[in-house]
Amino acid sequence: MCGIAGVVGSQDAMDFDAVQRMVAAMDHRGPDDRGICRRDSAVLGSTRLAILDVSSAGHQPMVSPDGRFTLVYNGEMYNFAEQRAVLEKEGYTFSSGCDTEVVLNLYLHYGPGCVGHMRGMFGFAVWDGEEEVLFAARDRLGIKPLLYTECNGRLVFASELRCLLAGGFADREVEPAALRQYLLIGSVQPPLTMLRDVRALEPGQYLTYSKDGLKIGTYWELHEDTELTKLSFVEGRDRLRELLLEAVMEQRVSDVPLGVFLSGGLDSTALVALMAACGATNIQTFSIGFDGDGGPLDETAYAAETAAYFGTAHRSRSVSDIDVANAYDRFVWGLDQPSVDGLNSYLVSELASKDVTVALSGLGGDELFAGYGRAWRIAHEQRQRRRFLRKGLSSAMGTGIGRRALEAAPDLLRRRLSDEADRHDVLASYAMSRRVFRPETVAALLGERGSSNGTAADALAPFDVAHERDAIRRVSHLDLKTFMAAQLLRDMDAVGMAHSIEVRFPLIDHRIVEFAFGLSSAYKFDPSAYKGTGEASVSYAEGGVKRILLEAVADLLPPGLERRHKAGFKMPHERWLRGALRERARAVLLPPSNGQSLGTSVGPLLDPAEMEAVWHRFETGRGSWKQVWNLIVFRAWQDQVLNV
Repeated sequence: MCGIAGVVGSQDAMDFDAVQRMVAAMDHRGPDDRGICRRDSAVLGSTRLAILDVSSAGHQPMVSPDGRFTLVYNGEMYNFAEQRAVLEKEGYTFSSGCDTEVVLNLYLHYGPGCVGHMRGMFGFAVWDGEEEVLFAARDRLGIKPLLYTECNGRLVFASELRCLLAGGFADREVEPAALRQYLLIGSVQPPLTMLRDVRALEPGQYLTYSKDGLKIGTYWELHEDTELTKLSFVEGRDRLRELLLEAVMEQRVSDVPLGVFLSGGLDSTALVALMAACGATNIQTFSIGFDGDGGPLDETAYAAETAAYFGTAHRSRSVSDIDVANAYDRFVWGLDQPSVDGLNSYLVSELASKDVTVALSGLGGDELFAGYGRAWRIAHEQRQRRRFLRKGLSSAMGTGIGRRALEAAPDLLRRRLSDEADRHDVLASYAMSRRVFRPETVAALLGERGSSNGTAADALAPFDVAHERDAIRRVSHLDLKTFMAAQLLRDMDAVGMAHSIEVRFPLIDHRIVEFAFGLSSAYKFDPSAYKGTGEASVSYAEGGVKRILLEAVADLLPPGLERRHKAGFKMPHERWLRGALRERARAVLLPPSNGQSLGTSVGPLLDPAEMEAVWHRFETGRGSWKQVWNLIVFRAWQDQVLNV
């Protein structure tokens, strides 16, 4: 696990110093080692968090034996031992036990096709000094970041925005479209970043840069495997268990201490159970809760029960309001770019970093197996729409025109009407579940009153599979491509690395993702259990929530888990904003007494009057805490990053 940076097309001796500053700015991503080198017209740098082969043999940048290729690599390749054996049969030799050397030799052997042989999370770049071509790629799900910008005839890349700013390769100027996205849905969707001239390589993409310029391509996309939909429930359950065991076994590999983030829900409990089934002993687990009336507001009690059942070394922390207020500025710094999420990940990473360097997370279970209430609700709405259309068509049979239309093409007519309803309503419902601010409020915040600058649905539409008729599969695709990739995973990488801790996600091994996406949605959620209240039922088992995942590991779980209610991880944001963070929020959102503008000298300004209106709506119970949180995180980020 590392941070990487580089300048390609460099003819300036000062670029070496600039890359040094870039690498120093992400020392938290790799406190164990640091390296910088110039290779012809490229300057490459890296910081290292040593996970596999912690010796100096894993030093980066890593150069091929003939000196032609140079690699900087951030991530973990879980099948490195398997691929190393293949390469050794082809005559390649190795001088280290780390996966970095395997990645370099994979590139020597397969060229850009090397990514098809890699399982894991990664963002890496290889410089070909002979052809003067840079190849860079990002993992399939977008777990590790890779940012880039073109500057005065050079391509500059890095793992974090702050690196590009430290090197002087990006202006401290906000990208208007990114700020709109952030205000609409609470995060920024790649390829945008919050800085105007910086872009993010999207999950499953690669880039090349040469004298012919920058080219971007896609090497992996999520597609439905129609053969999987033919599997019986038992066949699907058994294959899922095999894949889960394989992923957990691979992602346990580490030469440094490893633990598990344990919330007490199904996903993280399943991880601990699968680790135990794989023979792991002395498992370390970590959870956080929040003080308040009636005790912690999340599942820490369940986490303690799970830890006791498996005999893990468990550490739990109950976070007070004052703890949150004291950690707030460090948390925003750790995000690298603003997000409405990520605080829980920051706090649990902080706790775990005292004992381990690697942690496994259950993130992805809800996205893959219909664990979110919005999936249940949207699937229910789709069933209701189709039922209404069927009734309407049946009524139409009584008329001459309707009868002739149905007799001519009954299946086609029904399909067209159903598709037309689903195409608009599924995306609109999903976008509504993600929305922070209304479009008209966004326009007012940006000083564009009366303009039409897009909706949350517009921001999410490029990632929608509008042709998909199954609501659960369509919502899952949107969750994976937007909520998980651009918010949950992006935040988790940033705040985890802020504490020099690597977080791994076995449930989103790309083989599991492909398999789960192709399964019948009826195996994931029973829509007949939906009561129209946002809840499926009183328990996992009775409500059919994440049914096939539960069944795949049922015999490994603590007794009684299947009777627990499916609950999301909740934090008392509203209480904080009315208590420990109230004065901070007021200072940000209300006009200062000296009459100075709340805007900054760079980037778009947020309208002071509209920010004041947001606060007053919240204070009088007419506005959401999420809106206030969205604004104060952005303004704190402006102060820390743009006004330095």
